[in-house]
Order: sequence, then C-alpha cells, then structure tokens
Amino acid sequence: MSNIQTGAERMPHDLSHLGFLAGQIGRLITISTTPVIAGDSFEMDAVGALRLSPLRRGLAI
Repeated sequence: MSNIQTGAERMPHDLSHLGFLAGQIGRLITISTTPVIAGDSFEMDAVGALRLSPLRRGLAI
C-alpha cells in the first residue's frame, strides 16, 4: 500500500486562529485568512457591521 496522497482525501484544518489580526486593506481590517485550494469547499457564518460615513448610520451585514 502506498502513502501517496491523490488529492481526493480531505485534510482537516485548525480554524481556531480567528482572533489574530492578519492584515489591513485600506480601512478594512482583515481578522483572518483561510487558505483554499481549487475544488475545495467550505462553509462560513459571518456577522459584521459596516459604517457608512455619509449617511451617519451603521449597516449590519
């Protein structure tokens, strides 16, 4: 039996690192990045808030 991976097996990833600051794009702050490979799929639940300065009110996304 060979130990060569064919790419069909799914590799589990530890996503418990979501608390560190990964980078800043303009005024958008990226909390975390998740590496993905073509053909992979993942599910994500997101909660956030967006402030629209000209309207002086927040928009929940």
